This record gives sequence, structure tokens and C-alpha cells, in this order.
Amino acid sequence: MKQSENFLKSYIRLHHSVPILFEILASHQFPPVRQMAGVLLRAVITSHWIHLDVSLKAAIKQNLFGMLAQEQVRLVRRTLANLISKVARAALSSGEEWPELVPSLFEIAKSAEVDHKEIVLYVFDSLLQNGTQIVEWMSKYFGDILGLCAQIFEKEHVRVKVAAVQLIGSMLCSLEQESDVAHFHPLIPAVFETIRQCIREEEEEDACSALSVFDDIIESNIAFLFLKPVVANFLQFILEIGATKTLDMTIRQQALTAIQWFAQYKPKQILHHNFIQPILTVGFSMMAEPEDEEDEDDDDDGEWEVTAHKFGAHIINEIATRTAPKQVYKEAKPFINGLIASSSQWERRAAVGGLTVLANGCGALMLPELEEWLLPLMNKALDDESRVVRQSACVMVGQWSDFLPDLVDYASEILPKILKAMYEDDPLMQERACYSFVALIEYAEEEVIPFVEPAMQRLVYLLQHSARPDVQEMAISGISAIASAAEEAFIPHYPGVLDMMKALLENHPSGEIRGRALECAGLIALAIKEKFLPYLEYFLNGVIAALNNEEIRDDVELFAFGFLSSVSELMKEDFNQVLPQVLPHLLRALANPKGLSSDAEFAEALGLNDEEAAGEEYSVTASFVDLKVSALDTLALFAYNCKSHMIKYLDECLPVVNFYLSYIHPSVRKAARKPAEAFVTIVSQAYPAPGGAWIAGVPAAQQPLSEPTRSLVESLLKLYSPCILKDPSADVVLSTLNTINQMIRQLGPASIEPYMEEFSAALSAIIKDAAYCQEEDSGEEEEEYYDSEGENEQNRLALIQEAGILVTTLAKVFQQRSEFYFPFCQLMMQWMQHQDGRIRQEAVGCMAEVAEALGVHSASKIDFFMTFAMNMVGDTYAPAASNAAYLCGILCQFGGEKSLQYYPNILQAAPQLLKQKQSADNACGMLGRMIRANPQALPMDQVLPALFESLPLKHDMEENKAVYPSISLLVQSKHPSIAPFIAPVVLLFTELLSSSKVQEEVKQDMATTLKFLCAEFPQQMEQMAAQLSASQQENLRVCAQ
Repeated sequence: MKQSENFLKSYIRLHHSVPILFEILASHQFPPVRQMAGVLLRAVITSHWIHLDVSLKAAIKQNLFGMLAQEQVRLVRRTLANLISKVARAALSSGEEWPELVPSLFEIAKSAEVDHKEIVLYVFDSLLQNGTQIVEWMSKYFGDILGLCAQIFEKEHVRVKVAAVQLIGSMLCSLEQESDVAHFHPLIPAVFETIRQCIREEEEEDACSALSVFDDIIESNIAFLFLKPVVANFLQFILEIGATKTLDMTIRQQALTAIQWFAQYKPKQILHHNFIQPILTVGFSMMAEPEDEEDEDDDDDGEWEVTAHKFGAHIINEIATRTAPKQVYKEAKPFINGLIASSSQWERRAAVGGLTVLANGCGALMLPELEEWLLPLMNKALDDESRVVRQSACVMVGQWSDFLPDLVDYASEILPKILKAMYEDDPLMQERACYSFVALIEYAEEEVIPFVEPAMQRLVYLLQHSARPDVQEMAISGISAIASAAEEAFIPHYPGVLDMMKALLENHPSGEIRGRALECAGLIALAIKEKFLPYLEYFLNGVIAALNNEEIRDDVELFAFGFLSSVSELMKEDFNQVLPQVLPHLLRALANPKGLSSDAEFAEALGLNDEEAAGEEYSVTASFVDLKVSALDTLALFAYNCKSHMIKYLDECLPVVNFYLSYIHPSVRKAARKPAEAFVTIVSQAYPAPGGAWIAGVPAAQQPLSEPTRSLVESLLKLYSPCILKDPSADVVLSTLNTINQMIRQLGPASIEPYMEEFSAALSAIIKDAAYCQEEDSGEEEEEYYDSEGENEQNRLALIQEAGILVTTLAKVFQQRSEFYFPFCQLMMQWMQHQDGRIRQEAVGCMAEVAEALGVHSASKIDFFMTFAMNMVGDTYAPAASNAAYLCGILCQFGGEKSLQYYPNILQAAPQLLKQKQSADNACGMLGRMIRANPQALPMDQVLPALFESLPLKHDMEENKAVYPSISLLVQSKHPSIAPFIAPVVLLFTELLSSSKVQEEVKQDMATTLKFLCAEFPQQMEQMAAQLSASQQENLRVCAQ
């Protein structure tokens, strides 16, 4: 077999293999042989075409149509159709004509044979998948093709109609002009009717094929215009299919997938046509459909089978995260309240499942209702008489742990119920209880200590006695989670646990369990630190042996990389001793294409260099992405921990990381930023700048980077700036902005100044909301459907936050050289008018951080900054007004005499700021800074009463540093205005000296002030002391000494 494969690989590289393969395809009696010949030809014809004789090319073109019409086997016909597309692409790319192509296909379509009509449509469809050149050439025939489709819809077999639907979808997605879509509108009723016919005739596969067309149509802005006139009808149509319980789940799922694409690409259409409630109705109805309880106990297939319950939850999750979370949550609550009170266990489970998925998109809305509504509901579900409801409740706890951060405050109440579930006999309950336990204690600290002993007993029992691998895996994860959370409290357990992990690594038949054992050992190593050293050699040898074992490598390597990450954190630079043994495995995993597929997969498997593969669409499995992300994360930790020892491996590692920086999957692109950032760090440490540490405000030319650092930085920024502009993933862009920020902070002006032109365009695009990742679906009024909790707004907020951080960093680095950062400040003025108060808050907060970073240099731009601040101090969103108060204070602190002209306006705004809970502390800080900067310019008889009325500070303890030293200044300078407030000062300072919320340097300043008062006014201070509490008296006594 291997010899035959090697022969084929060599033979089909030869040009003369083409006529032989065509002869086999045309005449061999066995269909599988014809099929293989067609597949091989499809893989190589493009690379061979230019080398073929003209007469052979002509013969191929002519004979393909006869072969297509005569072939009786459907699979071989489809291979022929794809081959025709490849030949057309090759011919047109070579500048050749093939005028007979379309007329010949139309001639075949006149046949009375259903198979002939279907395959012609399939050829047209296949042609449209083969590049823009063929699409442009085909477009002149679109009118005739639409006419053919119209005839087919009138009288042909349903299978041919489905082929017409698929072709129409491909034609729509190939259009470049919106005006061309109108030609397709007359066919809308026929398209819908074809799907109905498939359903009536129980043609499941054909129905799914026709429905799948809408996925691409919805994604494309131009193709979507086909549906836009009938969006409401279409949404109602697919919801009716999804809600029909008698239909096969495959059809229902494919229909409702359109809801997923609407939520992702056209969310405002759902809102515009008021379909949130209808979608929730179908989603909750599906989640409440009864299931065979025996299926719940299946350990493998049942978990991955798509059920009505699971897909209903998926649809609710999609609209909750991508449309309008506030509206979704509001309209979902009546469903939940009704279902949770039902006598049906399936309806109660639907309520619990609904709350589980809502946490992802609506978490911020759920938090205020956690104690009053959600926790009682959760406790009721965990205690429910029904096993399926309790199982669902355990999953809910796990999800809430991720999306409702306050849940951990109730861990001591929840964990006993989770432990009780872990002790049930039901394996699925055990697995889900372990999952919720792991999720909850990930965020717990001392709350987990009382539960370490009972949890460890049960987890160890499940690990040793359960016959279910999934339960064993979660038991190991639970032990790992306890080790990470409990730390010292875990120490008594580690010898026994590590012995169990050794036994699993040596003897367990499952590679997955072996991998979990390695992961657990790594997390224990981080928890017990040097106590792990006696076990280190054994587990390192174990992980290397597992990675060398091809039988279990695929199951183990993800966990092995987690173990190696943990051990590198433990060993730090000493890990360099292990690098030669483990780094090759990491690079091999990054180079491994397993899990990646494309239409050119077969050619790739044969080792062919098919140039057309560059234009193919690729898909990746989740395990492929997880492995790449883990390997890249591990590579970053290797670099950070091994430092200069890693330098000699960069020639191997950098090309791999550079490849993944622009990879097709966003999670992998994002992960690649981590090792790239780590490489910058270790290279700059190994090759420091010639002039030493960078100095703010000094031009890059005067403090250059070392050549190795400069070269690496330049190569990365050439990728990063275009990425910010053009990458479709907001997560990737956020990661890129953060990476650039860290690089500038670390390396100073020379890391960014030479590349500022390109970077400025990219950062400006983010601030102007004009980068590709910030695009939304077109054609809707944003304001009408605005929801601050929606995914687009969350991304917008995160991007403006990261952009603001970068602008602040630029200000810190360039100081008086304002041309490198001030244009961005001017651009951010637009955010003052944004309807989301959080974005206004971020904008003015950024201005405050910039002004603080500039220090005295902010005086040169004080008019701009003060205009910004004065426009925002009266903002209706209190946090934005609070940040404006902070900005005013900073400008008064550093603005010198230039700030005095703004004092009257600031003081006029102060009373309202002091009244609001969220802005009061920053308003106090503002007054404190004004007092320290220019006390003589303030009406102290008005300022001090207002200030003391708002003390002590309640929330923003950083403002302690601005407020209390300003009072000390007035006391120690014997400012006459402070005299009436000496008693309040003593009362306040003696109380705050016992507070853990006050910084030590502020306490020292308070103590100095109290000592000054005791020395200056001993008799009066003695009288005041008598009125203080015992703790206050003690604080005063210590200060007076």
C-alpha cells in the first residue's frame, strides 16, 4: 500500500500522467477507479495545464461534456463537474478561450434526465467557487442561468430544485453591485417553496442543503439584499421549521442556524423586526422538550448529540451575546419564572438552562439580582427532586462562576450542595458536579479551605473507582483546582496525589487521563513549589516519554504543554537544561497540520505544491486551535523564564511565531502575540540599548535600540499596524494594541518613533471607530437599536480603553514632544458625545491620565484639557463626571498660574460633584490638589466646609494621597482658614490611622500633623483627646511622642 502511494505521488507529478488519468476516468469499468482518477486530476490539472499540448487541451475540453452526460454514478459526475471548473480556471488563467463551455452545459440541461439537469447546475455552482476571474467571465451568463433556474422551479424534481437554490446562493455571494440583486427577487417564493417541498417529501438531506445556502447569504452585505425585503417572513419561516417537533433534529438545527448568522452578522434586523420574543419562544420551547432519560446516561455519543434542548440553549445564547442583552434578559425573565414553577422536570430544566446561557451575554444585568432572585432559584434547582434539573443546575453554577464574579462571595453556601451532588451515584451528576466545583473554586480563596478535606476524599474516590473516563477526568481537574486554590491547605495531600498521578501516567490506557495526570502534577508543582523538586525528574521523564509515544501523543500533548508551562514557572532559568529535550516537541506541534482542512487537502496529502491552494477556504477543528494556542502560550513562558538561554533557539522559533501572527484563526493569531512579546523582552535584555535605560522626551535618534532589538521590533510592527486596521477580530486587535503598549513602555521612544506614521494611522482608525474590526452590519440606524451591553458596544468600549492606555503611554514616553500623542487626544474629543456613558468616562479618564503623565508639560495644553473637563463635569453619567473632576484636579496641580482662570468654573461645578456618590471622592481629590497648588486663590470659607462634609473618602482610596496631605498643609502652615476645623481634623486623622484603606505614607503625614498640633496646642489637644474613643486616644498618644 505504501509503495503504491509513493508511486502515485511521483507519477502524477509528471505531465504525461494527465492523458492516462483522463483515459481511466473516461473508460474504466469500476466507478471507484474512475472516481480516484478524477480526484487526482482535479488535484494536479492546474499545475500541469500550461505544459500540455494544444491538441490535448482541446480534446480534454471537448470530451469532458460527453463524459459528464454519459456518467451514471452521481459521485463520479460531481468529480467531473469539479474537474471542469478546475480546467476552466486553468484555461482562463492561461489566457485561453473556452467559448463552448456554457453553451454546452445549457445543451446538456435540455435533457429530460434529472441527473443531467442537476449536474449542470452543480457545474455552474462549482465554477463560481474557482476564483474572481471565472466569476467575472460567468457574470454575463447570469441572466440565462436565472432563466434556467426559473424553469426548473416550475416543473423539475425536488433534487434539481435544491441544486438551483444552491446555485442562486453562490451567484448572490459573487455579486459586486447591489443593483444586480434585484434580478434575483422574483425567485424568492420558489426558493422558500423548494424548502417546504423537501420537508413535505421528507427529503432531509436536500432540505438541509437548501437551508444551508442562507448562511453565506446572511453573512454577505450584498447577497443579504436578496432577503432584506422578506426578512420578517424568512425569520418566521425558519422559526416555524425549528419549532416543529415532528421534524428530524438535523433539519431543525440547520434552519435555526440562520438565527445564529443573523445574530452574528445582522443583529439589528432581528431587533428591527421585533423577533427577540419569537426567538426566545422557540428557544425555550426546544429546551423544554422531553428526552429519553436513558440517553442522559450514555457516556460518549449522548454528550455530543445535538438535541432540541442543547440547540435551543445555543440560539438563546447567540441572541443574548450578539443582539441586545438588555432586551433579551427582560423578555427572557417571564419565560424563566413560568418554567421554573412548572410541574414538568423538562420545563424546570429549561428555566435553569436558560439562566445558564444568559449569564454569558447578560451577566452584568444579572449581578444586581443575584441575591434576591437568582441565588434562591439556583439553590432550589440544586435541591430539585429531578435528577435532570440538578444536573443542569450544576452546569449553571459552573457558567455563573465564569460570568458572575460576585458568585464566589456565596461559595460557602453553594459548595455543600455541590459536594452533595458529587456524592450521588449518577455518573453524569458526578461529572457535572465536579465541573461546577472546579469552576467555582477557581475564583475562591479562603472560602475553599473548609471544603478541602471532604472534597479531596470524594474526588480521590471517584478517580479510583469510577468506570467513566469523563468522571475520572473531572475528578483530576477538581484535585488540580484544589491544589491551585488551597495552596498551603493542600500540602498534606500532595504525596498521595502525586503517587496516584504517577500510577495513572504509567498504567492508564487512556491518553487523555495520562494527560490530565501530567497537568495536575504541574499545577501541584506551582502550589507546593520546592516540595515538588523530588518528583521533578520523574514527571519530566514521563512527559518526554509521552510526547515521544506516537500512540498517545495526540491525546497527551495539550496537557503536556500545560505541565511544562507550570514547571518552567517553577524552575525559572534552570528550565534551560530541559529546553533541548522539550522545545522540538513544541515546534513539531506547531508545525503539525492535523485538524486543518481545505478543498486542496488531497493534493496537500500527496505532497503537491498546488498554487491554487492559496485561494482555498480553510477550516480548523477546536482541538487544532486549542493545541496551537497552548503551544504558543508555553513558548512564551519558556522565553520569559529561560531569558537569555532562549536566544540561541530564536532562529527556529521566530519563523513559526511570525507565521501564526497572521494565521487564519483569530484565537491562534491572538496567542502568537504572547511569544512575540516575550522574544522582544529577552532580546532587549540580552542586547541592551547602547545608551542604557531610555529617557522620556529624548528623540529616538539620541537613544537607539540595539540592532537585534531594533530588527525584531521593526519586523513585528510591520505586521501589527496593518493588523490594527484590517483584522476582523476585535480580540486580536485588542491583543495587538496591548502588545505594542508593553513594548513602548519597555523600550521607550526608539521602539515606536521610527514607525509612527503607519502606527498613527492605525491607532487613529481605532479612535475614529473606523477599523475593520469595528464595522457593523450596514443599513440600520445605530441609535434605534443601541444596547450598551451588546457585543459590538462591549468591543467598542474595550478598544477605546486600550487605545486610551496607548495614548497615555505615548504621553509618558514623549512628554513635551506633543506631536506624537496630542493628535490622538484631539480625536478623542468625539467620544464626549457618545451615547454610552462608559465610553465618555473612558475618554475623559484618558485625558486625565495623559495630563498626569505629562506633569508640568500639561500646562502647554491646558486650554484643550480644561475645555474637555468643563464639558464633562456636568455629565449625566456620574463616573464620567467623576473622571472630569479628577482631570480638573490634575490640571490645577500641574498647570501653575495658567490654571487659575479656570478656578471659578471648577468651584461652581464642585457642589454637584460632591453630592453624587460616584464622583464625591474625585471631587474631594480635586479640591485637595487645588489647595496644595494655590490655596490663596480659593475661597476657603466655602471650600473647607464642603470638603469636610464629604470626608472620609468612601470608594476611591487613591485620592487619600491628594486630600489628606492638603489638610495637613493647611494645618502645618497655620493657614487661618483651618482653625475652625482643627477638632474635625483630629477626629478624622485619629480614626483613619487605624484604617487598612489608608496608605502608609498618608498615615505618616497624618501622624506628623497630629504631632505638630500636640506641640503647638497641648492644652486644647488634651481636652479634645478626652472626647475620643480608646483607639483614637492611643493613636494620638503614639503620634505625640
